[in-house]
Amino acid sequence: MVVATTSIVSHARLTPGASVQKEAFLDHIQRVHLPYTVIDVGWWYQISLPRLPSGRLDRNLFLYNTAIGGDGNVPSVRTDSRDIGAYVGRIITDPRTLNQKVFAYTDLRTQNELWDTVSKLSGETIEKKYRTAEEIEEGIATTKVDQMMMIYLTPL
Repeated sequence: MVVATTSIVSHARLTPGASVQKEAFLDHIQRVHLPYTVIDVGWWYQISLPRLPSGRLDRNLFLYNTAIGGDGNVPSVRTDSRDIGAYVGRIITDPRTLNQKVFAYTDLRTQNELWDTVSKLSGETIEKKYRTAEEIEEGIATTKVDQMMMIYLTPL
């Protein structure tokens, strides 16, 4: 059995209780001795790239990032969503991954580095807007959760 999951840590704030549900699901699989592989791919590029002023990237992004969290200097991992299938294929055919959690990713950068790279490659200037932890917490508290997104992010 393969349990594909998005990052338990990164999405825990977006879907209250999701990390607990995912861990309970995995705990049950382990207790009944079902073979498993949990695959985490970090953040997708398609939801973490900044929007270019020209809009050239818009058709390639699920969402675009409009602000940098904190000071933008915390490294995080990203994966192109189009690469996930290849990662999963390699991971589940490797016997060493049976009954393991696997973390697969393409790139490790800070948000500032990502903004600078996109700006350099595109030739466009991207305004950097920073959001404090308090602003992020306030946004989470006041945002109504989209029910379709909850279904997508909640484990089976």
